[in-house]
Amino acid sequence: MDTHVEAKRSSRVQSVDRAIAVLNELSRQSRPRTAFEVAEATSLHRTIVHRLLRTLVSSGMVKDEGGGRYGPGPRLLTLGFEYLDNLAVRRIALPYLIELSTEAVQDRPWVVAMGVPVSDQVVVVERIWHPAAPLSSILDIGVRLPMNHSAAGRAVLAALPEDRAIDLVGATSFKEMGSRLLSVRQTGISFSNNEIQPGIGAAAAAVLDVAGQPVATVIVAGARLDDELNPDSALSMQIRRTAATVSNTLAKATT
Repeated sequence: MDTHVEAKRSSRVQSVDRAIAVLNELSRQSRPRTAFEVAEATSLHRTIVHRLLRTLVSSGMVKDEGGGRYGPGPRLLTLGFEYLDNLAVRRIALPYLIELSTEAVQDRPWVVAMGVPVSDQVVVVERIWHPAAPLSSILDIGVRLPMNHSAAGRAVLAALPEDRAIDLVGATSFKEMGSRLLSVRQTGISFSNNEIQPGIGAAAAAVLDVAGQPVATVIVAGARLDDELNPDSALSMQIRRTAATVSNTLAKATT
C-alpha cells in the first residue's frame, strides 16, 4: 500500500480517537469545560483540542456554552436515543419492570430501574417510579452509577470474569470489594445504602446474556429500604426473579 495513503488513514484514525477522548471528557463532567481543562485531562495539545472542539461544535456533538466553555451537544442526544430504541434488553425487560413496580413497589416511594454497563459505569436506561417517590431519589442520583460504588455496579462486577472486572475498576478496588462480590455471587443480589445519596438504599441483580455475561441490571432504589436489604426479603426474591426472567427471555430472543 502507498505509504502516503497509509499515513493519511493513520492520521484520520488518530483524529477520531482524539475526538472520542474529548467527547468522553465533556460527558464525564457535570459542568462545561474549557479547552485548557479538556487538554489537561486528555493529555492533548491545546491547539488540537481547540480545532477538535470547533469541528464538534459545527456538527452539534459539542455545544459552545459561552465564556470559552464547552459541553455535550444535542446531536449526542439523537445518537443516544437511536441506540436506546434498538437496545434489545430494554425492550424485553420493560413489561417485567412494570410488573415488578406494580407487585413489589405498589405505593411505596421506590424507583424500579434498569441499567446497562458502559465501561466503568452502569448507565440507567429505564426508570419507573411511584408519584410518592421523592424527586431527590430520581433526579439527584442521575443516570450514571459508578461500577465500584453502587449496588448495580457490583451486581455487574460479580458476574464478570475476575480479569475483566479488574480491568474495569483496578486491582486495588477489586480486592477491597472481595467479600461483597463473593456475597453477590452467592446470593445473586447486590445491596447499597447511603452510598450514592444519603437516605437512599438500592438492591440490584444482573441480567445475563446467552453466554452468561452481564448485559444489564434490574434495580430497585429509594428511601426506607433498610428492611428489604437482605437476600431473603420478599423484594430481593422479586428482583432476582425479574432479572432471571429477563435473562431467559433475552436468551430465547437471541438464539
